[in-house]
Order: sequence, then C-alpha cells, then structure tokens
Amino acid sequence: MTDLIDFALTTRAEVDGSVLIAVAGELDLHRLPALADALQAAAAPVVVDLQEVTFLDSATLALLVREHRRLEAEGHELTVVVGRQTPTTVFAVTGIDRILMIVSAEQPPPAADGVQAA
Repeated sequence: MTDLIDFALTTRAEVDGSVLIAVAGELDLHRLPALADALQAAAAPVVVDLQEVTFLDSATLALLVREHRRLEAEGHELTVVVGRQTPTTVFAVTGIDRILMIVSAEQPPPAADGVQAA
C-alpha cells in the first residue's frame, strides 16, 4: 500500500546555478503560497518538479505562467518536470503547454543555458 503525501515542498540550489523546487501531493489554493514564495525567491533558472503532484488547480497554473514570465524577463527559464501521476491534461486543455517548457521525467531537462548536454 502506498502512502499518499498531502503536501511537501523542498527547494535546493543545483551545482549549475539553477534552483530545483520539488513538490509532492496536492497543489491547490491553500498550498499555493508556499510554491509562490519559493518561486519568487529564485533569481536563477528554475526547475519545478511536479512528478509527485497528484492534483493541481487553475491558481497553480496561473502562478506558473506568471513566474515563467517574470523569470523570462530576467533572462532565466522556468522548466516544469512532470511524471506519471502528474495531472498533465490541464496543461494541454488550457494551452499552457505552449507557454511553459514542460518535460517528462523520462527525458532530461534541457541545460539552463539552452545547450543540450551530451
């Protein structure tokens, strides 16, 4: 039997200078401030790992788009990593998959400077 995580968020600076924000559980309006704080504190390329997220709402999508635009204006990228249990349909239905860089956990995210790792 698998234990379901209600909510967890961790932030880690990576050796390449990017910031990894890993989220698990349900992302909704009540938990959004934690993600917003973590994103707003980042002044570097950001990878938001949603592999362990089981639910996300429209407020989460709006935050991701807003922070993508802020980071882009500062010359950085925001990459969203999804996994098998991530509810990815919402990205396609809303068209946000055409705005955000969304990658599957099965494929490595692009390098922060846009150069693919060999």
